[in-house]
Amino acid sequence: MRIPHYAPPTHVMQMMRYAEEGSLRMLWGSATNPAVSLPELSRIRSVLAQERLFLVVQDLFLTETAQLADMVPPAATWGEKTGTFTNADRTVHLSEKAVDPPGQARADLDIFLDYARRLDLYWDTDAGHEPAHAGRAANELTLTDWGPVSKQPIFKTAAAALPRVAETDRPSPAPTTTALRTGSRARARHHRREGRTRRRGSASIRRGRRVMRIGLLLHELHQVETDLGHELLRVSERHKVDHEIYHVAQDLARWSQWHVRILADIGERFGARLDPDPVDELKTAERLRDKASELVGRKPQVALLLLRDLRQVYVEAAGLSVDWEMLAQPAQGPKDTELLATVQSCHPDTPRQMRWANAKLTSHLIWRVGDSR
Repeated sequence: MRIPHYAPPTHVMQMMRYAEEGSLRMLWGSATNPAVSLPELSRIRSVLAQERLFLVVQDLFLTETAQLADMVPPAATWGEKTGTFTNADRTVHLSEKAVDPPGQARADLDIFLDYARRLDLYWDTDAGHEPAHAGRAANELTLTDWGPVSKQPIFKTAAAALPRVAETDRPSPAPTTTALRTGSRARARHHRREGRTRRRGSASIRRGRRVMRIGLLLHELHQVETDLGHELLRVSERHKVDHEIYHVAQDLARWSQWHVRILADIGERFGARLDPDPVDELKTAERLRDKASELVGRKPQVALLLLRDLRQVYVEAAGLSVDWEMLAQPAQGPKDTELLATVQSCHPDTPRQMRWANAKLTSHLIWRVGDSR
């Protein structure tokens, strides 16, 4: 089995569904009690109590979930270990150890590192987290590069702020080194006025053509972003039982809706009147068609329908990414900072939508092939 190289975090209800189906055979929970906190408690408890599921619960107390576990590593609480808390305002607070943990309890990180050492995924060396000439750890998501936060302000004040890097959208002014003699200044001004008069007509024509081209590109982008957002919402509605598809598709659809509103705002500069909140005209007709197909017994299998929907999302996102790159070209030429900032803000979301669709498509194809053997 090949694990997809990209996917958003899996929803906890989707994890439970994988465990229920048997494709997920081990769960490791830390400081959480899903046997009490999740919806559909009777179903969740039956899933956690399966014999084929190996359940590890890392907690301070023998909670309801820990009572169903196959293994319960005792963890230390916040006053029994040294660590940090990061606030939403980017402030890192230091929490120092006050007392030793009781018995065999250990900090969460120590438990994870011990597990990694036993799997030969972690090395204690002077040079760093891995020895020289050694392969990388299996978990490529492990952070190995840390931001420039010094320990000094943390240990002195118990808190340190992470500053944002200053940004600017203006190029540095070019230095002027040319000097004209007094006698030639009048002639130079006369020639400049004549040149400006001759160039004014051709420049206005070029500007009109550029505005028209950008307006057409904005129309195309607005339409494709609208179609992609509506398609993601339709995929979410069709596959409500799959929690990951349902929630992630809605999040990705909100990205496209946000892009549509931005395009509608900037389109006025280029003579493009774009609707910031277009209506999905195909939604009602599609529901009627699906209902009619269901009544006559022609409703396709859910798995095949999901593959078709993911393929459609991938194709639309791939074409949309090309459209954003086309819009970036006329924005870079005359240094239209507002248009260029729009492209730089919106375009990165489109490849992420495309990679998500491709990852889900690949993973579902793998499971389909596995089921057919």
